[in-house]
Amino acid sequence: MSLEVHGASVGYTGGRAVLDGLSLRLSRGECVAIVGPNGAGKSTLVKVLSGLLPPTSGSVAVDDVPLGALTRFERARAIAVVEQSPLLPTGFPVSAVVGMGRTPHLGLFGAQGVDDEVRVHEAMREAGVAALADRPVETLSGGERQRVVLARALAQGAAYLLLDEPTNHLDLRYQLEVVAFARRAAAAGSGVMLVLHDLNLAVRASDRVVVMADGRVAADGPPATVLTPALLSKVYGATVAVIDDEGVPVVVPRPTPTTI
Repeated sequence: MSLEVHGASVGYTGGRAVLDGLSLRLSRGECVAIVGPNGAGKSTLVKVLSGLLPPTSGSVAVDDVPLGALTRFERARAIAVVEQSPLLPTGFPVSAVVGMGRTPHLGLFGAQGVDDEVRVHEAMREAGVAALADRPVETLSGGERQRVVLARALAQGAAYLLLDEPTNHLDLRYQLEVVAFARRAAAAGSGVMLVLHDLNLAVRASDRVVVMADGRVAADGPPATVLTPALLSKVYGATVAVIDDEGVPVVVPRPTPTTI
C-alpha cells in the first residue's frame, strides 16, 4: 500500500521544469524526509501528490488507484496535507477547527458522532493542544497555530500525511515534538512525508531521506547512506562535513571565504 508518483513533470520556470520526470514512493508505516535547496521542487511535489496540482506528464496513484479517479472526499480520506503557511478560520475555538478535519468522514447532515469526537480529542492530545481546546484560534501564537494545523491533519484520519515545512514558527522543543509526532503516526501505520530544510532534523525524523535537486531525485535512502559530504556539497553548493554521533549522521556547514 503506497502513495506513488511516477515520471511526473510540472510546468517550466525560467526554461526548466519544476519537476522533471520524478518518481517516488511513500509506503504506509514509513517516515520519509524530503530535503533540497530552494527551488528544488519540494513543495511542488507535495501539491502533485495531494492532487492540488496535476502533473503535465506522469501519474499519481494512491494504493494502486489513480488519484484522479477519486472524489474530493475520497482523496481527503486518503491524504492529509499541512501546508507551509496554512490559513485557519477565525471565530472558532481550537476544538472546532481540529474537528474540521473530520469533514470527509461525515454523513449527509455533517454531524459528528461519538467516534469523530474521540478522534478529535486524540488528535489534540497528540499535537499537544488539548489544553487550548476552548481558545479562539486567532488568540494563539504562531507555534500554537501550527500545532492546531497538525492536530487537524491527524484528526482527518488519512492513510498518508504530507507535511510541508511543519516546523515553521516552532522552537526547538516543538520541532522535536513534531519529529516524535511524525514517528508515532508512521508507527501507527500512516505513510508520513516531511519537507524539511533542517538536515539534522530530517535525520532524526525519517527512515528514508530523499534529496531533491532541479526537480529530480538526487538521492534516496537511509540518512547515513544519503547524506554524504560529496552529495550535499554538490546539491547545495556549500562545503559541509558529516560527523558521526553514535551512529547518527550530523551535518556541519563549513563556511569558506566565498560564503561569508
